[in-house]
Amino acid sequence: MVCKSKTPSAAFFALSTTSSVVLMTPLYLYLLRHLAQVPLSVWGLLLGTGFFQTLYYTNLGHSYRLNDMSLAYPITRSLPVLFVTFITMLLSIGKPLSALAVLRMVIIVILRNYFQYSFLFVVLAAIGTTGYSVIDSSALGLLKTGSQPFTTMQAALFYIAFENLVSLFAIWAYVLFSRREKINLRIIGKRSLRFSLLAGPVVSITYTLVLLAMQFASNVSYIVAFRQVSILIGVLMGIFVLKERASPYKIAGTALIFIGLVLTALW
Repeated sequence: MVCKSKTPSAAFFALSTTSSVVLMTPLYLYLLRHLAQVPLSVWGLLLGTGFFQTLYYTNLGHSYRLNDMSLAYPITRSLPVLFVTFITMLLSIGKPLSALAVLRMVIIVILRNYFQYSFLFVVLAAIGTTGYSVIDSSALGLLKTGSQPFTTMQAALFYIAFENLVSLFAIWAYVLFSRREKINLRIIGKRSLRFSLLAGPVVSITYTLVLLAMQFASNVSYIVAFRQVSILIGVLMGIFVLKERASPYKIAGTALIFIGLVLTALW
């Protein structure tokens, strides 16, 4: 909501990621003693998640600039439910999902289709979320089952710290080579720097909780589905705080997402 209400852009997320990395300095010092425990394959996965995080942040900024938050956020968050489900089924990752579970996740995703130019950025942001969710789940599994296994908390803290570090370099590379983003950077520096800096730690703390949850789930698809409870909050904030139009399609789509979440929880 802060990003949408200020200067929605990749520059906003570059600054927020920088804030997170700086505040995590003590965590990096603590983790130095555990680096020898990290399987080599995890470093490769971190590079992959850095790419998908950057894809997510850059296109989320574009989608917020061109769409209402109460439209862009629900679709960006709901599409990965289907994408991750499809990938985990295709690659046989985690416990197999029942047909009923897949149906419930489809209900979570149902929203009005907006096949226009601005919708492309929403889809790309959703692909970014899908990519880093699948990769992060696999990497956490490797950290927990390596020759020197991490504890659940150590795995989550290590991963959020180095995921942010890799993403930091990737997203700043994009910002510094984009004329539009360099302009956005100057605007944010003059008008809303404190908001982007405060957003970073909030994002890191909440995603650390997701990383912890991934280690207890039988299939990452369930975690991606349950994360979508934020859609209800996002739509309400878009309508009541940012004063966006509450169309029947938005209300109906949000209601279907809620029904899907309840069904996933009950069965």
